[in-house]
Amino acid sequence: MFEIHQDNAIYIAIFYIALGFIAYLSLRKSPLNSLLDGSAKRQIKQSMFMMLGLLVFTVFVLVSGGFLAHQDTAWHQMAQSSENIIPASIVIYVIFYPAFFVIGISLWLYSRSRLVKEVFDRRFQWALIANAISPFMFLPSQDPSLVNLSMEFSNIAFRLAYWLVMLIWLSSLSYLLFRLGLNVVNLIRSMVK
Repeated sequence: MFEIHQDNAIYIAIFYIALGFIAYLSLRKSPLNSLLDGSAKRQIKQSMFMMLGLLVFTVFVLVSGGFLAHQDTAWHQMAQSSENIIPASIVIYVIFYPAFFVIGISLWLYSRSRLVKEVFDRRFQWALIANAISPFMFLPSQDPSLVNLSMEFSNIAFRLAYWLVMLIWLSSLSYLLFRLGLNVVNLIRSMVK
């Protein structure tokens, strides 16, 4: 079975960086580049930059809510105590929760000032708000008593709310990416005709 060691992870990262650089160079010299006017190029760049911002936000959510939050669960199970300060919690509280605010507000301001009004409509705004607020679903899960599965009503209600907010986050993120991608496709189609 293939195991990822530190050396292999570095080679994998270098491979993906090189692949991304080659894709960037091939798209930069694309014949489509000469067909687009300055306004369409600018709108495409702004939509792509917004998608990149959403990707960064998603990586922050996955690292804080996935990798680091699951380390907390293991720590609580091994320590059998909820009074200890967990190193992963410190990182989540000090770095990731403030980053959710900063990146969420930055994405809002960027999309409000850069995207055209046809893209930045009410549905886009609500999806952007839901996307920025939803990662705070991890905050109550920092309580170790909620990590244990039980058939108590409060535990079931917490898990239902947690997964509902997770679904809202995934659907709002998908909607935002779809709308931005559709905007790019429509701009390219309008200029190629």
